[in-house]
Amino acid sequence: MILEAFKILGLDPTTELTRKKLNKTYCMAIMRAHPDKAKPDEVSQQKAKELSQKINVARDMLKDGMENTDGLGTFPVDVNDSNSND
Repeated sequence: MILEAFKILGLDPTTELTRKKLNKTYCMAIMRAHPDKAKPDEVSQQKAKELSQKINVARDMLKDGMENTDGLGTFPVDVNDSNSND
C-alpha cells in the first residue's frame, strides 16, 4: 500500500523523501487532478474527483509514516516488499 502511495504521487520510492518534496509533489499532483482542469463532461469530472481523493489519501499515508520516524523527515521504504499492506 505504501508503494501504491508513491506511485499515485509519482514519487520514486528508492530515494529519500522529505516533507518539502512530499508537499511539492502533492501540490503538483492535486493541480493535475483538479476538477476545473478536467473536461466539462460528467465522467471526466468524476474521475478527477476520485483521483484527487486518492492523492489526498496517499499524501496523508506518507506524511503519517514520516511522522512515525521520530521527526527525521524521511520515510524508509523497502521497495522489495511489494506485498506490504502497511
